[in-house]
Amino acid sequence: TDAVNTDAVNTDAVNTDAVKDLNKEIEVTHGEDITKEDVAIEVVKEDETAVAKGKTQISDVHLKTKETVRGNEGCPVADAREMWRIMPAVLCATSWAIAYSQMGSTFISEACQMDLRVGGSSQLNGTVLNLADCLAIIICIPLFDRYLYPFIERVKGSPFTVLQKMACGFIVTCLAMISAAVIEIQRRQAPILEGQGDSNCSGYQMSDVSVFWMIIPFFLVGVGEVLIVVQLYHLCYIEVPAGMKSTAQALQLLTLGLGNAIAAGLSVAFQSFVTDDLNDGHLEYLYFTIAGIELITYFLFVYAVKDFRYKAESAGNAPSIDVSPASPPFEETKEHGHSSLERKHHDLPQQEQFDECKCTEPCDKKCKCQDDGCPVIGLRIEEA
Repeated sequence: TDAVNTDAVNTDAVNTDAVKDLNKEIEVTHGEDITKEDVAIEVVKEDETAVAKGKTQISDVHLKTKETVRGNEGCPVADAREMWRIMPAVLCATSWAIAYSQMGSTFISEACQMDLRVGGSSQLNGTVLNLADCLAIIICIPLFDRYLYPFIERVKGSPFTVLQKMACGFIVTCLAMISAAVIEIQRRQAPILEGQGDSNCSGYQMSDVSVFWMIIPFFLVGVGEVLIVVQLYHLCYIEVPAGMKSTAQALQLLTLGLGNAIAAGLSVAFQSFVTDDLNDGHLEYLYFTIAGIELITYFLFVYAVKDFRYKAESAGNAPSIDVSPASPPFEETKEHGHSSLERKHHDLPQQEQFDECKCTEPCDKKCKCQDDGCPVIGLRIEEA
């Protein structure tokens, strides 16, 4: 029999409204407890309907769900629940942003009252030390990925997870603030450079401590950025539903603004200690406070994510769905000048082949059989 209904070919190949409301239909049919199998069946049904109407390619629904068929994805409540899983990590990253903001303010103020001389009478500008943060990122990302992370995994005997890297980042950032505080104490106790002129970036006298010591806190903040921000980008892309990826990235970028706001509030609170001439104040008090915030955040973070399960881990033995458009369940053949659709068995392993559809009533197309309660054709489920 003809596998293509001529009247159907003359009409729309795919019911657009049905495609748009696919998720809603699935939710109505299966309720809140939607499984991967439910979604897969609906997707295959849509594709078979499109094929039956003359569209021999995988339908838009099939392509749309290639990466997003993951159980309850597409349901607003389920998406919000998935987003909530990463919120502790996003919120805790705010404390790193507080330390990061110091590189554009107090770190430079401290550096500008250190010995800036290079080659006699020439002076550096304290802002040059921001390069140490950039170098930390450029150097540490490849070194960590290639050597440090594999070494830690060999020692641990288990994977060095994204959240474990973030936890280490809070410790490194805490050390950055402690190092800045120690350097400030040493700078204030060092003698003033007499007869060398004032600093070219602060206007105050320089202390006899080399400005290059400030490379340490700048570099450590950069290492913290590698351990925290890079992993946060990963979490906000991999561990959230496809429809929420942009929202997750926006939220994690918002932490930078929130961290800057908190840092500004701390500057106001410590303004009696952070004076224009740092020799008259105690800048290290602010540094120690931020270091304490980082340490507290570390413990809060470890507690908040202790039960976190990654998507790959949560899948466990759950089935995954192969919706690759490269291998549609039907192929078109020509017989006696007419097109027909036949199911492809020859390219599937024996255990993945399905029984031929057997209908209680005669039908003119195999793809129509699923409407009569027969097994769905073309559904391939394999272990994750």
